[in-house]
Amino acid sequence: QSEYTVYRLSPERYATMMLRSTSYNGRTGYCSGRSTAVPFACFERPLRSCARRPWTPAGHIVVQGLAPLSGNPSQQSQSGQGHGSYKRLQIVPSAVQSPHAPTSPNQSQDIVSEELSKQWYDEGGVNVTAVKDGSGYSVYVEAAEPRDMVLHWAVNDWEAPPMELCPQGSHRIDDKAVQTPFEHGRHVRLHFSISKAPERIVFVLKELHPENWINNGSCYSVQLKPPGLNNLVERVMSCEGEADHWSLKDRFVLANDVLDGFAAAGAEGMAFVFTWLRMSSTKLLTWARRSNYQSKDITWMQQVISSRMTDKARSSPDSWVRLYARLALAGLPRGGGNGDDIRMGILHIMRDNGIKEGHRPGHDEPFLEQWHQKLHQNTTPEDVTICEAYLAYLHSGSHDDYWRVLWDNGRITKEYLESMHNPIKAWPQHLPHLINPFKGYLWTLKCCHSGANMDTAAQMAQGHLDDETKWMVFDMLANRNEWWVPGKVVDIRKRLANIWRSEGVSRDVLLLDIALDNYFRTCIERVDRNTLSRDSLVDLVGLVLDNASIAVRLSNKLLYHA
Repeated sequence: QSEYTVYRLSPERYATMMLRSTSYNGRTGYCSGRSTAVPFACFERPLRSCARRPWTPAGHIVVQGLAPLSGNPSQQSQSGQGHGSYKRLQIVPSAVQSPHAPTSPNQSQDIVSEELSKQWYDEGGVNVTAVKDGSGYSVYVEAAEPRDMVLHWAVNDWEAPPMELCPQGSHRIDDKAVQTPFEHGRHVRLHFSISKAPERIVFVLKELHPENWINNGSCYSVQLKPPGLNNLVERVMSCEGEADHWSLKDRFVLANDVLDGFAAAGAEGMAFVFTWLRMSSTKLLTWARRSNYQSKDITWMQQVISSRMTDKARSSPDSWVRLYARLALAGLPRGGGNGDDIRMGILHIMRDNGIKEGHRPGHDEPFLEQWHQKLHQNTTPEDVTICEAYLAYLHSGSHDDYWRVLWDNGRITKEYLESMHNPIKAWPQHLPHLINPFKGYLWTLKCCHSGANMDTAAQMAQGHLDDETKWMVFDMLANRNEWWVPGKVVDIRKRLANIWRSEGVSRDVLLLDIALDNYFRTCIERVDRNTLSRDSLVDLVGLVLDNASIAVRLSNKLLYHA
């Protein structure tokens, strides 16, 4: 486990390994040799030039994750040191790789402080930074603009801290929280010695004139110490299995509250988050159990959790945390938009077109009335699929198209619709004059509920792209079935990588990158490799490796020797 072989690859062996990888969707193929096995996606850039050269015993490739103990690897090789001097640093096993983050400060003896986390919150307009140094832990909460405001805070799970740990001017509210005023309306610093530091700080903001509470959907949380992973898992399992009232919105509230704790626990913690949210997105976990909420509430929570997951995928110092955050984000709705437009939009369509709604007279359309009730009380990403299916039916007049789109786009069946918390049992009536209104309504739903959908993500992200990149994206979308599209996807993703890695960039850019990565995989799976020449196979392999390398950048660069 402490050493890995440096492989010598002939072009044939190289192509064989990569063909094996594409049969596993570019995610789980392994290149093996001697007594070790290293994920094929370890290579950070295409090796076309190396692979096409005649193989000689002197040629070798040093793969990502194999770093020299000291000195320059090429110098070590020239000096005759064996491959055993290369030790395992880190190996990332997937074509959907984790993004770059700077080396953790505690890896250098010259750095005496470590930045544990840094997060900007649009809700509240504050920047929150946690730092650890020799004296203990410090949390800085800084407002973008001066305001008459106090920090309403506590430790762990809303336990009031001892007053000797509170900044000057603080006062206890009750046994659950204290309040600390912002100095000059701009900043608060909380400091704890190493021995007395809690696992985390929780807080909300209170503006005084006029009084206004800002809670980020539930509360703000700053993790200082790695938590007990079993306690976090138990908390999630208890809510999922035992809560009398539970919904998709409640799940996102809980995920937002425990995200920092799971991330602090490292790979195992974020693997649990990914699995949990993946089970949710595939509807293996319930989306509504005796629970209702307003559309504006879930749109906000979806925006919060997707934005925070983007930040973990972009800037966590742990590469495995970045990987699992990226995978989790792929299944999350983007959130945002105007949630009230979901609730009011369906009402306006019904009223403007003479459809009976509640006690209002009009044409009786039970399907719209039942769907309207669901939208008011439990809007979910399923509503995008329902709207798409309804539009397909309005265009054709065939219920077969309605059921086909429900299944193809969302795996929704008649039985499932009838068993929902707010069931839809009626079949739609053919009212083609509603086509245009529901086209607009579909976009309202997508603004909130769509995630890594390529077309929606492109529309949402275009405001963050330069003109040339924007043109490349929409040109590719207009010609998505052409043979040259996989190469164009790789070019676009390289441009996007320079954008989504930047601090504070919208989640939509990373969602677009994930969508393009997924589409690249689909394109490669369509290729009939039996018809390709040897050179074409090597080119295909190089393109797969090139794509796989985009989302991964470690501090140790790959080395290629021939």
